[in-house]
Amino acid sequence: MRIGLDAKRAFFNSTGLGNYGRTLIAGLLQYHPEADYLLYSPKAPQNRFPDFEQKTAPHTTVHYPEKGLGSFFPSLWRSFGLSKTLKKDKIDLYHGLSMEIPTSLRTAGIRSAVCIHDLIFIKHPEFYPIIDRAIYRKKYLHACHNADMIVALSEQTRADILNDFHLSEDRVRVIHMSSDPLFSQRVGEETKATVKQRYGLPDRFILSVGTINTRKNLLGLVKAFEKLPASLGVSLVAIGKGGAYKKEVEQFIHAHDLSDRVHFPKNVANSDLPAIYQQAALFAYPSFYEGFGLPILEALQSRVPVVTTKGGCFPEAGGPNSLYIDPANIDELTDALQTGLTNSELRNRMIEAGLTHAAKFTPHAFADKTWALYQDL
Repeated sequence: MRIGLDAKRAFFNSTGLGNYGRTLIAGLLQYHPEADYLLYSPKAPQNRFPDFEQKTAPHTTVHYPEKGLGSFFPSLWRSFGLSKTLKKDKIDLYHGLSMEIPTSLRTAGIRSAVCIHDLIFIKHPEFYPIIDRAIYRKKYLHACHNADMIVALSEQTRADILNDFHLSEDRVRVIHMSSDPLFSQRVGEETKATVKQRYGLPDRFILSVGTINTRKNLLGLVKAFEKLPASLGVSLVAIGKGGAYKKEVEQFIHAHDLSDRVHFPKNVANSDLPAIYQQAALFAYPSFYEGFGLPILEALQSRVPVVTTKGGCFPEAGGPNSLYIDPANIDELTDALQTGLTNSELRNRMIEAGLTHAAKFTPHAFADKTWALYQDL
């Protein structure tokens, strides 16, 4: 079988969509090498993720438009020109890894699957400009109504897809993703010390990882953090890129004299994240909405207790023993943070139960379930 994989995000995105693509592609190559895998990108990889590219290069080929209109308009090529390339390459099945598939796949006789990571633009339209919502709706509808199978990252996202796009239940399948196996491996003390010095990490801290935007609710976390007793001697470390919303958070930090206790490490390498997670006292993820919540899983695998949002997809990622809160309730979040930091017996139970839960989400299982889906198409 010749399988085409949408690799745009794997090569160019450092957050959720990229992590999904890199983990799945690497897993398929490792655990199901019986197929031929061809990667498709609107432009040439730029070695942003050298470990991934070096690992996959011997086992697959990358295709992108090198000449003609596609090289000048790569986004249009990805949407309207890719099917012709796939047919030329004799692809049997194409998997869109980030909510899109090209037009005319069925005309070309190519089976397809598409991953829908979330429906945030529908569930929280206030986070998106109206033009973006219109574009997303058009792309998602085309993908969901034309793909042979839709992959959802959580039961919550599957329910959202069925409810909002009115699809038959047998066309939408949940396949939970996994995090990088590096998060499960213990980092040596010397490496931890080096990473701590590199990013100026405090001795004891609550960790937040994710794009700094309104939906992720870092401002709510900072407000809850401010209410913690100073005697706890804990800082807050937030890792992620941000724009206008980050400036709003920084204004609150400055106005409340928190600058020496809230840290924003810059240019954090993905390879350093396990060492950072494993030095955290607590992981906080009070997001308003997610498709799955991969950082939660990374924290559990790193043996760090988690405080996150109740309901939605969050319990799927966090398991039965994480602490769940209403992200809009600052006092409730503060109480959970304090409990997670101070109750030693509870912390130990959370860590052990978290490891047990996280063990279900392996790259092998992720690849196997995806491969099973391919066999059903």
